[in-house]
Amino acid sequence: MHDGILKKIITKLSNACLGFSVGMIMASHPEWNPRVWSNRELRKLGPIFKGNMLNVSAIKDEDKEGGKYSDYFPNVKSYTITNFDRERGSSGMNNEKPLDLSRPYDGSIGTFDVVMSHTVLEHVYPFSVSIQNLCSLSKDVIIIVSPFIQGMHGEDGFYYDYYRFTPLALKNSLEEYGFLTIYSNWNEDHPLLNVYLIHVASRFPKKYEDDIPSSRNVRIGYDFPGLLYTRLLWPSTGKENITFFRRLGERIGQTVKMR
Repeated sequence: MHDGILKKIITKLSNACLGFSVGMIMASHPEWNPRVWSNRELRKLGPIFKGNMLNVSAIKDEDKEGGKYSDYFPNVKSYTITNFDRERGSSGMNNEKPLDLSRPYDGSIGTFDVVMSHTVLEHVYPFSVSIQNLCSLSKDVIIIVSPFIQGMHGEDGFYYDYYRFTPLALKNSLEEYGFLTIYSNWNEDHPLLNVYLIHVASRFPKKYEDDIPSSRNVRIGYDFPGLLYTRLLWPSTGKENITFFRRLGERIGQTVKMR
């Protein structure tokens, strides 16, 4: 009986310490928020692109930091958004077009030089149709921001959550339609934070060789989304990769388990 109480106390104390640590980290590092990270990435890449641009399923084009994504792309000729044409799925903005990304594209709004999809694809079923639609809409560039690690979210009767993506899934899916990856990146500021991917592909990748920043490549075992999370939960057996606090926690946990 006393052993069970001790185990509960240690568990509650450990979870409380975890909550305290995460709260302190997030409050002191708001720039680690994955949305803020992806915005920073888009600000860095935005000035590179020109021509007519489309932000697919943009809602009100808000970046959740008080700005508009249209401002991230100062060199584009025009900026258009789409939303699903139903109640609460429309922004009312002048530059908005209706588009259902889950149905094959019928060409009704034309094509664009740059097409962006920010945290949208996980909500569209089936995924294969949404990717094909993005490729049909774009004459040159596709920019995708999507979650890799994030809790299931949505709103019943309005929108749902179906998928999580890896860089390889996006790379291979876009290549099927002639779009080659020119930039890939993901956030990894802390192992317990959500992880977003940004993936940029082009029909004409050589156009951007001198302008696009260096890209990251997935290397299984060395560099991939969620690496810090994996190392936190399943550290190498080598002592150099296991902190003193990790070893101390394991020792206490094993002692409680054995009692």
